[in-house]
Amino acid sequence: MKDHIDKLREGMEKVKDGFSMMNGGPMSFTLDCLLAAYKTLTEEYATFRVGQRVTVCDGYVPPEGLKHSQHFMVPSNAATVCHVSVSSDGHLRYEVVFDRETWIDRDGLEKPVIQKYRYMFFEKELQAVPVELRRA
Repeated sequence: MKDHIDKLREGMEKVKDGFSMMNGGPMSFTLDCLLAAYKTLTEEYATFRVGQRVTVCDGYVPPEGLKHSQHFMVPSNAATVCHVSVSSDGHLRYEVVFDRETWIDRDGLEKPVIQKYRYMFFEKELQAVPVELRRA
């Protein structure tokens, strides 16, 4: 446990040194600026907004860990954007909830899930919902 605390203390010192090197004033000012930049990116420059309807792009292939969900991750199944965030390398990503999220039982029958999951997608993997899928 002591090793973890020492590593945490060392990490905090490096953060403190980094902020003092930036010479941008108090840490609260710097954090306010970072938060404002984050909000601007996610609220002003994001292609999709929270509440907007989207679908996966044609030809989307889910990663290995989501292969069990590929039967409903199709362009004909709309989803709603729940959250917009930014990855550590600066790419916008979106949490979405699908209208029709199901699982396949051992007899091969699709069953609705009890509680829907939020799936994470990058901007290039989504498109605005086509007119024919829009809710009435």
